[in-house]
Amino acid sequence: MPLPPLDLDDRSWADLIDEARATIPSLATAWTDHNVHDPGITLVELLAYLVEQDVYRVNRVPERHRRAFLALAGFAPEPPRPARVVLGLALGGTTGPLEVPAGTPLTGSGIPFRTLTGTTVTDAALHAVQVFDGAAFADATGAWRDGLTVVAFGPDPAAATAPALYLGFDPPPSAGTPLTLWLETGATVPDAGLRLAHHDVRCAWECWDGAGWATADARDQTRCLTISGSVRLTPDATVASVIGAVPSPLHWIRCRLAEGRPDAAPALTAITEQAVTATQVLRLQRTFPIAPGTMPDPGAEPVPGITAHLRLGLDPAGRITTLAVADDPALPRAAVLDYRAATADAAGALTVELVLLGSGSGRPEQRLRLPEAPVANGRARVWLVPASGAAARRVRLVANLDAAGPQDDHAVLDAQTGELRFGDGLHGRVPPVGVAILAAYETTLAARGNIAAGADWAGAVPARNPLPARGGSDAEDLGPPTLRASAALWAHERLLELPAPGSATLDGLPRDVVLGRPAPPRLVTGADAERLAFATPGAHVERARAWAGVDGWHPVLSAPGTLTVVVLPALPVGRPEPSAGLIAAVECFLDAHRTLGTRVRVVGPEYLAVELSVRVAPLPALGSATVRAAVDARLRAFLHPLHGGADGNGWPFGRDIARSELLAVAESASGVDHVDALVLHGCGRDRCDVLPIPPASLPDLVALDVEVVA
Repeated sequence: MPLPPLDLDDRSWADLIDEARATIPSLATAWTDHNVHDPGITLVELLAYLVEQDVYRVNRVPERHRRAFLALAGFAPEPPRPARVVLGLALGGTTGPLEVPAGTPLTGSGIPFRTLTGTTVTDAALHAVQVFDGAAFADATGAWRDGLTVVAFGPDPAAATAPALYLGFDPPPSAGTPLTLWLETGATVPDAGLRLAHHDVRCAWECWDGAGWATADARDQTRCLTISGSVRLTPDATVASVIGAVPSPLHWIRCRLAEGRPDAAPALTAITEQAVTATQVLRLQRTFPIAPGTMPDPGAEPVPGITAHLRLGLDPAGRITTLAVADDPALPRAAVLDYRAATADAAGALTVELVLLGSGSGRPEQRLRLPEAPVANGRARVWLVPASGAAARRVRLVANLDAAGPQDDHAVLDAQTGELRFGDGLHGRVPPVGVAILAAYETTLAARGNIAAGADWAGAVPARNPLPARGGSDAEDLGPPTLRASAALWAHERLLELPAPGSATLDGLPRDVVLGRPAPPRLVTGADAERLAFATPGAHVERARAWAGVDGWHPVLSAPGTLTVVVLPALPVGRPEPSAGLIAAVECFLDAHRTLGTRVRVVGPEYLAVELSVRVAPLPALGSATVRAAVDARLRAFLHPLHGGADGNGWPFGRDIARSELLAVAESASGVDHVDALVLHGCGRDRCDVLPIPPASLPDLVALDVEVVA
């Protein structure tokens, strides 16, 4: 529970006056006139006014304390975050393959980016996309080019039917040369605790060699197309062929569902070949002059292109007077971009990814500023480098200096403004006079780096961004973390506000409404368990229903202290059932959040077979087949586990089926004039008016006979 606002002293001005008047007789017996016209009372009122201001300040919590409280609760403000973007690279007229290493600088719409991953660029180009759902091919090239969603394996995939996503290339990928694809999914999957392997499904990447499908070496980061990620393939030689619904011969690579059934049909919103990820950061660098006569020992010279620990000594003018490459982790570590050695008579120059912030003043709370802030992710490396070239000291960046001692080289960095503040000698050591202060860091434009798709790119290699850059954000003030803390600490109460009075379950509410409330940090109530089931990393749950005192493995027995949660995925379409892997994943996640002494069981629903016979009369001039299909679809939708019920949020667990409401549903179908007869089977008799459904069960419409009579 969040603490109430502080109220250390609730006395008002009038309370202070009354308190002072009450003490006058005991302190000044000769003072007998306590009315407002007395000059002494006037002074008392003035003092009460001043004390009231002090009381107000006592009850105010300063920003520094709020930051400390939020940090203790685990909700510190976020530093500036750089945007990220997926880029598709091209050769641009050069002959391939071309190796593009990580860290390659590129500019999009005038904004600098650096690649996070390396790739090999060839002339291979994705030309067509098609989907095989296990029964037929469908050309999805138009949807892919228009940026629409492509359901990769069809609406109801299962490994038994071998559905697959087919990618046609022209020109083809080079045999034995890596090809990197980026597959963007429409689903949002939590990253926390996410394992690389999917809990149920496995995919196989294969290429067509003219005679059959050969396995391609693949490093798949998409968990079988269930999350956004890259796929790095090394295909063998391919042969151009006409396959499926695409009439032109292409070189085909496919992703086949080889094992299991996903929780929901994988959907792709973008497919990019020759892909890399890039982040909107700029590494600062500086060229340091090297004093004449400063020459490193043989074998200790800096070499352009390496990243090494450097032993440096700088004079007050910022010139290097001591220089060597050394294997000492305490020394500044930086990338060497250029080096021109000094001679006995001529100065040299060293260009490195280091910045000289200034020198120590010897004064408490010295403040310096990192150029070109904001600092990306609030991370920087800072060193104190003596002018003599002696061992450097690494400065530790902390949130505050409250816990720092007199001998601790600690400092506080304001990532948004770039201000670096050192200690006062009591809390944090004061930088000695003359010591050089060096820093290595990256700057970012934060939220301004979220450029739109289709930006103009410049750099060493042609690039395009079919997706916008996302994730860039400015440094937070106390507002957002305070809201996050409030949402997390009151998560239980916010969930209990959702169900109708008298109900303790979230089941039956729209899924997006439930997901709009944050998941609680602990499983205390049944509603907590239902919301946490939706938050299971890497799993897709459509419905969750919890029962207390029930053991899902032995439903007929009373089980105090046991909480059973029934979960439903999106698949199979007609009769969704969780796989063993999904049940294990949800149970493991709930077990990590349960309170001590609670046993959690996760199971799938029990389905009760339902048979239904309907005879309807159509409206004039309507065909029997059209009316029959409309009635069939309307009744199946009404009893569906995910989309049925009166509100369309799925048939409620344990809700009996009444013949009267089925009559109303059938009569509301398009083209029906009236219902002649409706027979409901399944209650042990030939027909029944109400079919009872057990508490943790759902109806399964196994037979539906619709007869249309004139």
